[in-house]
Amino acid sequence: MNMTSRRVPPASSPQRLPVILDTDVGGEPDDAMSLVIAARELPELALVVTSDELSGQRARFARFLLDSAGRPDVPVVAGRQLSAMPCFLAAGLTPEWVTPQPDDVPGAVAAACGRAGGAARWIGLGPLSNLAAILGPQPALARRLFVTQLAGTLDRQDGRGAQDGRGALPPRNFRLDPPAARLVLATARYLRLVSVDTAFRRAAEVTAASPVFRQLAGPAVPPWADVLAAHCRQFFARYHPAVVPAGPLALSAALGLPFTAFASAQVTVDGAGRIAERHGEGVLLGRDRDDLAFASWLQARLRTATWAAPRARAATGPGYPARAATGSPYPSPAGSSPAPIWNQTVVSAPS
Repeated sequence: MNMTSRRVPPASSPQRLPVILDTDVGGEPDDAMSLVIAARELPELALVVTSDELSGQRARFARFLLDSAGRPDVPVVAGRQLSAMPCFLAAGLTPEWVTPQPDDVPGAVAAACGRAGGAARWIGLGPLSNLAAILGPQPALARRLFVTQLAGTLDRQDGRGAQDGRGALPPRNFRLDPPAARLVLATARYLRLVSVDTAFRRAAEVTAASPVFRQLAGPAVPPWADVLAAHCRQFFARYHPAVVPAGPLALSAALGLPFTAFASAQVTVDGAGRIAERHGEGVLLGRDRDDLAFASWLQARLRTATWAAPRARAATGPGYPARAATGSPYPSPAGSSPAPIWNQTVVSAPS
């Protein structure tokens, strides 16, 4: 299925659109990291929707993380459950007193979008089921959502990378609900896809020895860091010794930070969720990355020594890169030229 060309929205797009974060938090810890960063950095965070649910456990875990990060104001809604036994690696981390969260996704999205005349930024870190369920009956909303979607790892093999001759699996977020992925790719007006490859995993993965985990697991950490450290330990023990920080990479792209360069491409998705790329106009697809700059940003965003103050905003708009509060821009990927990134007009500048 070929994607139609997306036009860049006018420069007058609202700068402080509400943010909706769609996440399968509780699986690999990168989603929990993204949720904490968004809670701490984005006063515009208006809603968290969980995907690939497990009888409401992801939504309860998201509620607990938001409360631990000082954001009880952000509502959580439980989205669709896609399989009988979804991957959940945060067992026992949510206290029993955290109540089940509501499951009216359309109502919650409508309320969040209503803050800015029906428009919002959608950051998708999990399967596209929730977004498809929204866009299906409300096609007009496709022109009001600025979507950054994590496609996943495009080259991962069966057995988390084992070269066993069976060929690479389709990206997880697409293969769990291929019809939803195809609907979103066909209808979303402003859409960017973020993918992660093997080189990135080696350069920026989080292990028990990495600075990111060491600071989360240090003494006298805030509550959210203690939860993230326990989540990582469970992941390391039960699944894999390294976390691929794909969720924070997608979040950084949604914030307009130039760690990832984008270019327009035509994309097809088959019935199994496999993505194929062709030359031509279509979605914005991630290309080169500055992995070292991104890894440094991730470590800074999860720093536990001091609590993040509200971020100052840099001048943004067409032709303006995202800048830090000091005025100096983050470096762009080596050898890349700025791509026409539409949501540079709605970016929050980090410190």
